[in-house]
Amino acid sequence: ERFSQTTLEAVSRQHVVDVSENTESPGQALKHYSPSLETFLLNLNGQVDTPIVDQAKCLPELNLTNGVLIDFYGSLLSVKNLALEYRDLSKVGNVKEAMANLYDYLRWAENVNGATNVFIANFGGDHNDRELQNEEFVETVADKTFRASCGQVLTLDINNMAFYKS
Repeated sequence: ERFSQTTLEAVSRQHVVDVSENTESPGQALKHYSPSLETFLLNLNGQVDTPIVDQAKCLPELNLTNGVLIDFYGSLLSVKNLALEYRDLSKVGNVKEAMANLYDYLRWAENVNGATNVFIANFGGDHNDRELQNEEFVETVADKTFRASCGQVLTLDINNMAFYKS
């Protein structure tokens, strides 16, 4: 008989690599996609009657005036004019287009004169029940933006224009 039965054994091992360690697969590191500027995922809290009150989580040193906004589907449009520069990964909600633009926009943001921070629309956030195109890529883009921000998520309370750790 040409084929024989073989037993396969599943082996799993955990290995966490320090970001300073050279790796064969640098894409596994959390900071792999991170630009040279400090980068955050950004949610907006726009409910006037529910301001964020946890002052311990407030980050008064951050502001939009020296930040670059990288938006998706206009979710940060209400604060566009407060930022140093602004770009939208896809104005029409096309996740595949956003995926294609992400790295170019991150590199562009690094070169914006006077920028100290990059704020990326949180793909895990609300899209106001608007339908997305190529929605099957949301998890991929969410992972890439999470890595670009090193997992740092902020909420901007538009009532007092203050950033809070999420």
